[in-house]
Amino acid sequence: MKRTISAILAVFMLLTLMPMSIMADDEIAFSDVKSTDYYAEAAQALAVSDILEGYPDGTFGALRAVTRAEMAAIVCRMIGKETEAVDIKSVFTDVDDNHWAIAYIATASEEKIINGDGDGTFRPEDDVLFEEAIKMVVCALGMVDDIEIDPADWSKAYLKIADDNGITDNLAGMKGSKAIRGDIAVMVYNGIAPEAAVKAPTASVEAGTYTSSKKVTLKTETEGAKIYYTTDGKTPTAESTEYTKEITISESCTLKAIAVSDGVVSDVLSVSYTIKTSSGGSSSGSSSSGGKLDFEAEEGGSSDSTDDDGSGDSENTDNNEPTQEEIEASAKICEELQTTLDDIVLIEFEGKTAEIMVYVEKDIKLALEEAESGTLITNEYVRETYKEDIDAVKEIIDSMTDEEKAEFKQELMKMNTYSLLALKKYFNINTSYLD
Repeated sequence: MKRTISAILAVFMLLTLMPMSIMADDEIAFSDVKSTDYYAEAAQALAVSDILEGYPDGTFGALRAVTRAEMAAIVCRMIGKETEAVDIKSVFTDVDDNHWAIAYIATASEEKIINGDGDGTFRPEDDVLFEEAIKMVVCALGMVDDIEIDPADWSKAYLKIADDNGITDNLAGMKGSKAIRGDIAVMVYNGIAPEAAVKAPTASVEAGTYTSSKKVTLKTETEGAKIYYTTDGKTPTAESTEYTKEITISESCTLKAIAVSDGVVSDVLSVSYTIKTSSGGSSSGSSSSGGKLDFEAEEGGSSDSTDDDGSGDSENTDNNEPTQEEIEASAKICEELQTTLDDIVLIEFEGKTAEIMVYVEKDIKLALEEAESGTLITNEYVRETYKEDIDAVKEIIDSMTDEEKAEFKQELMKMNTYSLLALKKYFNINTSYLD
């Protein structure tokens, strides 16, 4: 679809200079944002480009709501449409000519990003809803050519456009809820970053448990990008082993890879493999044991145990102890799961939601028990270990009537934002089921 990109090339340039996928906490501009937060990369990028700034105390305030006036200012900055508030007359009856955002609101109206409530009002101080924020972003980016609005639900068409263009990827909120700064940062970043982003690598073999060695091919959609990988649980860098040919995973490990192009680093691919041999030997893929990788030998020959470059300086793969990074990542996930569990226990859910939460509560408790016994908990671990329950939850959601889905949405809104994000991340409960 058509995008208004000429005005935001400067933003793209900023984004291409920032390999934020591997940011450390001390590289982030905000004291209340960690590198593992879902909005960290977006918040950093938008702060640098002056699209969405933080507060004077050095915080970002990811959970804070945003007013409709503030959202108008954000989308105008996003496309480089900033106008001085000089002799501007308000086009809305409830927006004073001396309102701090009068220039942004007037510009947003002129650019057909906003149109108010149809009665001449704009409600500038009301908190912007999730779907309203999405509508402003897609309109600002010029994605609404030939749009057909459903009279019964004006937001449906805008949400579909946003879904189709990846703008709703990795958001915690949902239709009907107030949009928070964390989500707004991500939706804006999703809208402007794809032109400059390097696509993360993909693996030809999915994570899972296998009874024999697996040949794995890595690739990226970004033309000319190089791929680097590790198998010891560490986040790869451009100094890690460069991927040059198909490899064979012969022992349990977690394979991590990045794509790099012109100094821009992609998100990290992380795939855990458990190889159970006929002799019974295996190790947990989620423990990232740094399993041995044997490169494919010539037909009739033996496996080559050297690195890709043939130097023979392979990393030590005999250490089965989890890395400090893995331990910290597991602890972070357990913290998220515990927060979600506390939320679920405190809330009295009704109808189908109560039925679903029985599965979720049980699986979280089991995962936390496993963590206490020494198991490293990862996203893949939760989704694979409790796949049967996750599938059962999906069946319940898919079988809901429209009335039950509406009730389900209402029930979910009883939960805090972080719990909603955890439900999406670990149990695949997201708004795509409900539209």
